[in-house]
Amino acid sequence: MEDGKPSTAEKQDTASTSSSSLYRISRLRRIPDAEVMTSIQMAVESTVSALDHEPERDLLIQDFMTFESLSFRRGGSSTKTSQSSLNEFKFYNYAPIAFKYFRRLFQIQTKNFLLSMCSEPLRMLENSGASGSVFYLTHDDEYILKTAQHREGDFLLKLLPGYYLNLTQNPRTLLPKFFGFYCYSGLAKNLRIVVMNNLIPSSISIDQRYDIKGSTTKRKATILELKKPFPTYKDLDFIEHHPDGIFLDPETYAEFVKALQRDCRVLESFKIIDYSLLLAVHRVDRTVAKPDTLPSGIPAWTATGDELLLYVGIIDILQSYQFRKKMEHTLKSMIYEKDSISVHRPDFYSQRFQNFIFQTVFQPFPKQKSRSLSSKTETQPCSSDRKQTSQNPLSLSWISNGLKYAKKQAISFLNDENVKVTTRWDPRKSKLYERVDDEGNVLKENLKTKVDEEGEPEKELNLIDSVSLQDECQSTR
Repeated sequence: MEDGKPSTAEKQDTASTSSSSLYRISRLRRIPDAEVMTSIQMAVESTVSALDHEPERDLLIQDFMTFESLSFRRGGSSTKTSQSSLNEFKFYNYAPIAFKYFRRLFQIQTKNFLLSMCSEPLRMLENSGASGSVFYLTHDDEYILKTAQHREGDFLLKLLPGYYLNLTQNPRTLLPKFFGFYCYSGLAKNLRIVVMNNLIPSSISIDQRYDIKGSTTKRKATILELKKPFPTYKDLDFIEHHPDGIFLDPETYAEFVKALQRDCRVLESFKIIDYSLLLAVHRVDRTVAKPDTLPSGIPAWTATGDELLLYVGIIDILQSYQFRKKMEHTLKSMIYEKDSISVHRPDFYSQRFQNFIFQTVFQPFPKQKSRSLSSKTETQPCSSDRKQTSQNPLSLSWISNGLKYAKKQAISFLNDENVKVTTRWDPRKSKLYERVDDEGNVLKENLKTKVDEEGEPEKELNLIDSVSLQDECQSTR
């Protein structure tokens, strides 16, 4: 184990790495992809297994700045050398103890991690990153391996201490979950690999996938992208597909806003830009019986009432606002509208990103609409009526949150400033609510809520006859 910066030997290994992604990928082809990834899998299994048998101790600040170096040869042996039938290569495991703690935070056992990472061959994904990164997926779709450029790897190591603090203070973070950072070096090839969680489950179909930055300049899927089996849409595509946005339950929306705001503050503090919100949309087919278990997602609805499951997370957080990005911003601002381009200073980028997500992408259920539909949701028992109201995302939200939430919404409707409410206590200790319009006319549909003072269970909201209610109220005056 070595402390501090990489050794001179590693610097020599990495000096030949080109910053051009195309050149980097072409160098990868000098060695068969299968052999390179098999070598990485073998090295990961060796180093992670050995670390798991070491005594437990507290995480120290220097653990974020250490790396382990192993050599794999066809023959020979030493304490840091393993025999292999593959071509010779060196393997670097960065911050191994820190990543071990990260995996523990996410309740990932070492044996399960190695089973996913090393038991079966990795497969390359068709959709490569805009930066030229290559993505690999484990056989069980649990983890994604992404190739990283030299500066991205250096930035990740600088980010780790703050990243660790954010994980401990914000367990609901939307930031990527990093599980390992490795470097393969062999036969004129250096390949850095970052291991992350896979946001998109493979057990259900994903109907739409969006990469959202909050920008509008050139933020539309290209013709070439649309020809792919599973295209990734962008900001302008989302506005076209969902002009009214996607609706979330108010409580879910509030929690999402808090989590995203905290994450954006962390990204802004590290001067990170060019990140995106990955949004995967699964449309729930109500004509097909749902399986007993579905991958955990965020329930949501379209403006037309279609039920959705969402899988969201922030991706591409390894780009800092350095000289190259500043120059890119300056040049693009001469051609396009300054505030609409993707590359921007961190504080502006963060605020624009949040505004777009909170105002254009996601919407909470409108309070006024939820109130107006409260009586319809609870007072129409026939199946045909339920079928009609189930097309509304608001009624679906109450179904998902239970009857108690619907009662709360119904009572809040009675407190609407546009509706006058007259109440009285009857001998049975129940409270009757009478809805009257501005002219004093009793509305046809009235809600009666049983509220028992002696602690008996509340009864469901019922539709009562407005005439009999009015007569009963007048008889007691």
